[in-house]
Amino acid sequence: MRFRILVSFLLSLVSVPLFAQTNELGVFVNHPSFSETSRTIHFLFDDAILKVDSKIGYGISFNHFLSPRLSLQASGQTVHGDAKLVLVGGVHFTDPAGTLDLKQYDAVLLWNFVPEGPVRPYVGAGVAWIGGGKLQIAADPANGVHAGAISLDNELTWVVNGGVDFRVSHNAAVTLAAKFTHYAPRDATTPPRAATLDPSDVLFGPLKLDPMTLNLGMRWRF
Repeated sequence: MRFRILVSFLLSLVSVPLFAQTNELGVFVNHPSFSETSRTIHFLFDDAILKVDSKIGYGISFNHFLSPRLSLQASGQTVHGDAKLVLVGGVHFTDPAGTLDLKQYDAVLLWNFVPEGPVRPYVGAGVAWIGGGKLQIAADPANGVHAGAISLDNELTWVVNGGVDFRVSHNAAVTLAAKFTHYAPRDATTPPRAATLDPSDVLFGPLKLDPMTLNLGMRWRF
């Protein structure tokens, strides 16, 4: 009798889903920070460091639960910053020097510690593709700099992130997250050719930008 009850119970488990399939759609704004390039930039006949100050970006995410605690999240975001070149010795070459614009798409596996609680922390890691990167150089007539753009390499890289959702209703939550992406693009430009500088005359080594974004947004479960 006990054996029959056990078999019936196991069959009932097989006949129904182990958990309700859950999806989440999210929108967010981000506030990035960047590493200073670890290599010098040969600018005309001086060495300089590239610094990037943050600008607000935005993004969207889709999270699909594979099990009660494990989910796969795909997201895309824009990452913006104000760039400046600082000559070695701490003298600003120009302020601002231009703007940095990136597009990032990533897929990460998330471990959700308390998926059904009012406060839902999670951590994750995965892969990211950063592309469409441009460093827009502002014109600086006093120093002979022409306005223009320098294209940065597209790169497939790794990303780690973590965050916490605060449930505000059965299906909606406010989310706060942090995401770190390794990104060190190269730029194959030519050395300076004349006293008047085109953006293509700036010679970069690898730029260790490594954007860290703080995200604030909303998620909806369905």
